[in-house]
Amino acid sequence: MEMILRERRGVAILRLRGDLNPVGMVQLDHIISWLIEKDKLHIVLNLAGVSITSHRSLGILVSAYSRIRESGGQLKITHLNGENGGFLKTSFLKRLFDICRDEGEAVQSFK
Repeated sequence: MEMILRERRGVAILRLRGDLNPVGMVQLDHIISWLIEKDKLHIVLNLAGVSITSHRSLGILVSAYSRIRESGGQLKITHLNGENGGFLKTSFLKRLFDICRDEGEAVQSFK
């Protein structure tokens, strides 16, 4: 799993590429923990290059969402596509997550 972290207008943007497999899930968990520790609570996950194929992968996204919300933050997800969007969109989780078309829309949506 490749992860690129950058900041735009006070929003942490995490671009993910690859399979959200067990190793990638641990990596994502660690970086979310680090962002929370650093009080970076407006977070965008760009899933353009991510393959989500299991409920365990969705579980790590739900966990990240919950931890960020409990810390007073918000999580936005962008770039759902055929590789990842179908799995997420067919689940009830599409109502849980704030899904934006792209990073620009997500950054603008933070209040």
